[in-house]
Amino acid sequence: MNNDLDFDFEMSIVSLVRSVTEKKKEIENLKEKHAAELENLKEKHAAELDKHAAALTAQEEKHAAEEKHAAALTAALTAEKHAAEEKLAAQEEKHAATLAAALAAALAAEKHAAALAAEKHA
Repeated sequence: MNNDLDFDFEMSIVSLVRSVTEKKKEIENLKEKHAAELENLKEKHAAELDKHAAALTAQEEKHAAEEKHAAALTAALTAEKHAAEEKLAAQEEKHAATLAAALAAALAAEKHAAALAAEKHA
């Protein structure tokens, strides 16, 4: 009878060891599964971060190009404005000279007419 008890006790221990071993295997499998899931999440988030970083970089490059284009347009418009102002000033000088010449011619004609009138009356 004592042998039966010893045998039952040994079988209980064997069963307990098997159960503990199975639980250890389950825990190891869960650890591996969770590690793989964690790695997948890290890779997914890294890919999303890379995607967002690339989009931000592209947007920054677009804004920089737009700013450069705006600066070039501003410079071109400023140059056109200065050229137009210079052309207008030259035209104003030309018109002023033309008006002065016309005025001088009118005064000369008036003097000539007055001189002719004076000769006619004399």
